[in-house]
Amino acid sequence: MKKLILLGLVIAISFALIACGGGSEDEISPASGTDATGEIFSVIEKYEALLAIVDYAEAAIIENGWDQAPDYDADLGASLDMVQDMLFTSGIQLENSADLTVEELIGMEEAFDRLIPVWQETLDKVSQPYVAE
Repeated sequence: MKKLILLGLVIAISFALIACGGGSEDEISPASGTDATGEIFSVIEKYEALLAIVDYAEAAIIENGWDQAPDYDADLGASLDMVQDMLFTSGIQLENSADLTVEELIGMEEAFDRLIPVWQETLDKVSQPYVAE
């Protein structure tokens, strides 16, 4: 059940990040000023935290045999692929942070806030050797 929730969350966040990727300058002004500067540092910090957790989880999955589980591709593997795609897209957006609005930065930060505990729990799980049930 948690995997399905995670999968749905990753899909929703991916679509939100893709939707936030473009837009006209007339809608909302780009991120600038003190508020945006503080926000960008906070988002980058959370991005790097999630990236590290996902990287450790990927290594633990392989090291502890979770990639050999019968449902790996459908569950854990799919979730890992999606969050890595989302992190890749987010990394590109953060490299061009001058084009992001404060609202987009806040949306990214909220997404990372939701994903960090989910992937920390996943890391805790896959840090133990896989045992077939």
